Amino acid sequence: MLENVPFRRTWFRGMDLEGNRYFERRNPLRPDRLRRMVRYKEEQESWLDYKVCPQWESWLRHTRTAAPALDELQADVQRRAFLERRLRAQQALVAPEERLNLESRRHPRETSPKEMSPRERGEKRR
Repeated sequence: MLENVPFRRTWFRGMDLEGNRYFERRNPLRPDRLRRMVRYKEEQESWLDYKVCPQWESWLRHTRTAAPALDELQADVQRRAFLERRLRAQQALVAPEERLNLESRRHPRETSPKEMSPRERGEKRR
């Protein structure tokens, strides 16, 4: 790559399946570590609307050293689709009555304080 070229400031590292582009550049505050950034394909109104896949997210946060390849991203999409199909098949096997019973059970945090034991309420023993 052209990393040692003096006039080059930003290096392209890859692209995700949505069309976002990922770059690295020198960090003036930390010369020993490159700064990683993403340029999104489309502008969004809010920062909450931007989505980055987990592989690129871990690369941006320096959790992984190498940028993910397109083959890896496509394999992850296929894996997720396979898991969704298996989940739907398992849900179809559950009888409708059992499904209603499972949905009607309340989470322990959703119970009222009267229904909770003193230990669950955080009361100390006397």
